[in-house]
Amino acid sequence: MPEATEKLDIDVLLDMYMRGDPEATVLLERHMTSAESLPLHARLQDVETSLIFTDVVDSSYFFEHLGNDYGRRMISIHDEIVDKVVSKRGGTVIKHIGDGVLASFASCGRSVKSAILIQKEVALHNAKYPLLHLQLRIGINVGDVMEEESDIYGTSVNLASRICSLAGSNKIFASSVVYERCKGKDYEFSSRGRFDVKGFTREVPIHEVIWQADGDTTSDLPYS
Repeated sequence: MPEATEKLDIDVLLDMYMRGDPEATVLLERHMTSAESLPLHARLQDVETSLIFTDVVDSSYFFEHLGNDYGRRMISIHDEIVDKVVSKRGGTVIKHIGDGVLASFASCGRSVKSAILIQKEVALHNAKYPLLHLQLRIGINVGDVMEEESDIYGTSVNLASRICSLAGSNKIFASSVVYERCKGKDYEFSSRGRFDVKGFTREVPIHEVIWQADGDTTSDLPYS
């Protein structure tokens, strides 16, 4: 039996534990204890990815008060805007989740830029179609994820979703990891303090990405 879980595939360790191996129990407990002492972004060891979650604010209002056709059209507008920006910025739409989208990027900078562009595209849409006014919240995180077929999951994904839920209308919230990676790169951040986040034992520091709704569309910006 190996002396450290770092040398043993966790899936193998879990199988051994479920077969009743007493040494596996000791190693698994040791692994769980050591994992809890790591920073949130360092707990998984698979593929580091930058993530954005989008969410349509008050989407239920569209369906309940303006009808299913109106509601579906608003969600469709959101999906088209997000899909277009993510594609143009070299990202991947992982999945549409009701009134939101999970997308991934190879670089932190691209995810932040894409979030800004999404909000700007929404602002342009609202100016052109005031009777189809759309508001989004966006959350960004970067960290290791586990990939399975066309989906991703793990602590970093969960945190990105939680950060999105904390953001207000037309806001972009990001984790401290995103802030540390992107500060000084022509992005403006504002600290929003530390938050109790469901599913996480420590308070999570949150930063707002500041954006302006003038200029910048996806059609005239180079990749970065």
